Amino acid sequence: MPKHSDLDATAPRRACTGESHQALQHLGTGGVGPLTIPQPALMDQAAFEAALLLRVCKVGSLTAHPLGIVQLRPEENQLVIRLTNEPYIIRYWAEFILPYQHDDTSGDPRDLISGVYGLRYRLTGAGVVLYRRGSKAQIVLTGFNRRWWDRVAARFKADYRALFTHPDWTDLERDAHSLTRASRYEPPELLSPLLRRIRATTGRSPYNNTDIWHSSTDTFRMETTHGPHCNQLVGALCQGPTSLDWQVEWQRCACGADNWDSGCTIDFLAPGGLAVHYSNLRWDPDATAARHTRLAELNAWAFGD
Repeated sequence: MPKHSDLDATAPRRACTGESHQALQHLGTGGVGPLTIPQPALMDQAAFEAALLLRVCKVGSLTAHPLGIVQLRPEENQLVIRLTNEPYIIRYWAEFILPYQHDDTSGDPRDLISGVYGLRYRLTGAGVVLYRRGSKAQIVLTGFNRRWWDRVAARFKADYRALFTHPDWTDLERDAHSLTRASRYEPPELLSPLLRRIRATTGRSPYNNTDIWHSSTDTFRMETTHGPHCNQLVGALCQGPTSLDWQVEWQRCACGADNWDSGCTIDFLAPGGLAVHYSNLRWDPDATAARHTRLAELNAWAFGD
């Protein structure tokens, strides 16, 4: 096999995770081929990551980081996520993933809970450790003041019927989790690998966010506010060492168009027959002053009323 330089060996993974070359050097392959991205060793880990992705993709972003994620460190037994050091991002993450109960009349346990079923957290020197009781699955959040997380969680404890204060799963969470696992709503084989490569969906814009949602049986929608060039995205997800083994079924690319507002569309087919309909909205990155004003307002709101 041909030899690769050290930088060549880490480049595909760095594009997907945001890790530095220096941090990856000790994982080198001896110059034979580029680094791959490890998959979770346990299904519990993959399922935990899948559930988290579907919640936090609703965060939105006034930053250049999709979902507020600056960097990931994917390992077989855990996922380390460094978030941007913005209070509003931490507020949104806590709000979307910490489980709490609300009123609903549908009778379906899944409609009675917001957040990730069974998720609990603890603060350690490593960061905010997210886990599920009875499972080895673990996601670690870093990059911000850990007291911010506790401060937001305290507000939710006071304002909502918090389930994350229970030491073990509640019966309601168990029921909702069982129903979700029996459905195709949170396929770990699709969503966990995508989360571990979320930086590959990043374009060159001060506004970057990636949203994915379940639109129908075996079909997902994925949107970027201002994603990368189509060739770059296809290269990361369909080709090479970081590939998810997705295939392009249909494509309309406007990356070279004179009209910056022209979006791009790609229909992917993922393993297991799952379809992913992708749209790059290509928002115009303007109004810098207004963006900074809105960012300041959101950060002030993060710990307020």
